Amino acid sequence: MKEITKFAQIGGTPSDLPNVLDAPGSSIDVVFAEAIIANKPTSILEENNIITVRSVPSEVDRIRFPIVRNTQFTWTEMDARTGSYAGSDVDSSALTAVEYRDVRPTVKTANVFLPDSVSLLNKVNFELYSQIGATEAQRKKEFDALALLGSPATITNLYAAGGFTSAGSTDAGSTLDPMDLVKTKELLMTGSDINKPDYAIMHPEQYVSLNTHADFAPGATVNGAMMRKAKFDENGDIVKFDGLDIFVTELLPSIGSTTLSGQITDDRYTVLGHPVIIGTRGLTIGRGEHMGIKVFTEDSRRFHGQFKIFDMSYEHTLLVQEALVNVVAANS
Repeated sequence: MKEITKFAQIGGTPSDLPNVLDAPGSSIDVVFAEAIIANKPTSILEENNIITVRSVPSEVDRIRFPIVRNTQFTWTEMDARTGSYAGSDVDSSALTAVEYRDVRPTVKTANVFLPDSVSLLNKVNFELYSQIGATEAQRKKEFDALALLGSPATITNLYAAGGFTSAGSTDAGSTLDPMDLVKTKELLMTGSDINKPDYAIMHPEQYVSLNTHADFAPGATVNGAMMRKAKFDENGDIVKFDGLDIFVTELLPSIGSTTLSGQITDDRYTVLGHPVIIGTRGLTIGRGEHMGIKVFTEDSRRFHGQFKIFDMSYEHTLLVQEALVNVVAANS
């Protein structure tokens, strides 16, 4: 946390000190914005290089992500003894054209009201509201990114857990199974466009199903190979499986046929569940942003307080669909 006195000019008499500290032009807003950025919690996506983030000046309307897919050359065998292809042109291989994903950042805004009795010149208040602002700003970006990654409507490789059924429906028995992750890895690593997955993101509900699965029980013999694929921490919690780093977040959207707040409604899913996202770092999602966060103050004497206004400008886009799989799993 940066001390407020490092950014404010201290001077004047006690009666006008607040005005000196928060003079017209609002130096406090600058300090507050820097404190929010300093306190911003690190997200799963950014901390682990899962998301690609591009920042551009505010005057740039769109941000472009270039996509270069795997290319396979056409090889020709030439035999010097038989004169095969001697004096003839060899067919050239066609390179895969570069694709582009355009994203147009839009402003996301929120505000809080602080009555006159709550002064940000008080160090405790300043740190408290900076932390609240930082947490909510990062949570919003993380939630939006995971909502895009976890939406059945936007994902090509969509499967149901408990059998890895392509675009199948879920029921009470469709809980996450270790074999679902094994099959996902097999899918992404076969075919002409190979993308080796290295992460899996899941909700705590699905993590419980995986973490307590019978295949990982001590002495398991039927599926003992599953145990050899897993790594656990000192608490016995699984942290890696079949080469996939396991991440857990409560921000993944709920999916089901019953309408709930913040839920994706889809009649294929008769029970509540969440998507398990498996993919390749740096290839699955990108974020274009104009700015981290801006803070403005609107003083209201009629309400006897101030509105602190928070603005962010960003947008997300899916990158390589072939590097991403969603396995929708029922809650445990």
